[in-house]
Amino acid sequence: MRHDRTGRRAIRRQGGQQGRRCGDGGRRNGQSPVAAAVGIVSRIHRARRLALQGLCLLDVQGDRAADMAEGFIAESRSDAQTHQLARQLLSDVRADLEACDATLAEYARHWQLNRLALVDRNILRLAVCELRAKSAPPRVVIAEALKLAEEFSTAESPRFVNGILDAVARDLYGEIAGGSEDQ
Repeated sequence: MRHDRTGRRAIRRQGGQQGRRCGDGGRRNGQSPVAAAVGIVSRIHRARRLALQGLCLLDVQGDRAADMAEGFIAESRSDAQTHQLARQLLSDVRADLEACDATLAEYARHWQLNRLALVDRNILRLAVCELRAKSAPPRVVIAEALKLAEEFSTAESPRFVNGILDAVARDLYGEIAGGSEDQ
């Protein structure tokens, strides 16, 4: 008769491995698929936050602050992939700034762009750039912009940002892209 006690082998075979060598080939570092996906989403959100902060810095200081914005991103407590994504977002907005501002001027009819709050203007620029590039689903872009507005701006900003971005997305994608309307 075998006994299951210290110093003896287990009677039954133990299940899967722990740590990096779990059944997914070690790609998730022991995380569940949901946790791994959340990590990717939070990385993109952190990159958007960094890009927004860099855009605000550039908006206040002008193009001479490009090195400062780059340094700000580099010194943040994020991983290399987040830094790279933030730099790419910042670069994309700067390259497409005139077209993004023209789009915003068209949809913010009763607002002059330079009269918009600094943070709101740059949240809108970042989101319009992503919507125009069609780099992410419109609902995701709008939801991320609303999170940034809630985090960095006033209580009224999310509604304002949502209204403009929803109109832009409707024209670009031909559908209801954001918001919670059901049809």
